[in-house]
Amino acid sequence: MRRMDEKGVSPVIGVILMVAITVILAAVIASFVFSISPATTKAPNVGLRALGGDDKIIIEHIGGEPLNCNDVTVYVDDSPITDQLICGSEETDWLTVGERVEISGQSAEVHKVKIIHNPTNSIMLDATVQVY
Repeated sequence: MRRMDEKGVSPVIGVILMVAITVILAAVIASFVFSISPATTKAPNVGLRALGGDDKIIIEHIGGEPLNCNDVTVYVDDSPITDQLICGSEETDWLTVGERVEISGQSAEVHKVKIIHNPTNSIMLDATVQVY
């Protein structure tokens, strides 16, 4: 014996299953598309200070992450320092907290010092120092 109210059950279940499959498929495609986007590079979180010395400029790392000296360009009075910077006390490529870099041969006057992080083109230090 067949009941009269059973005719509509099969189409409703079919529609629910098709909607569920569509939502799952959309989620899988979206996760794939968003996961292949290129990762953005950000500048390291670094605290730097520029000091004037005896015919030199001293750049000191005062806090934050280690800084790879190969990733930065130092400008003094808008001219890049082309000499290889010797970072840290162990002459590595990394400058860590408490270590200094000295730029010698500077005249006794006020100099503008700027440090740019090359991969992100971010300004890490923009200071004015008095060399004596």
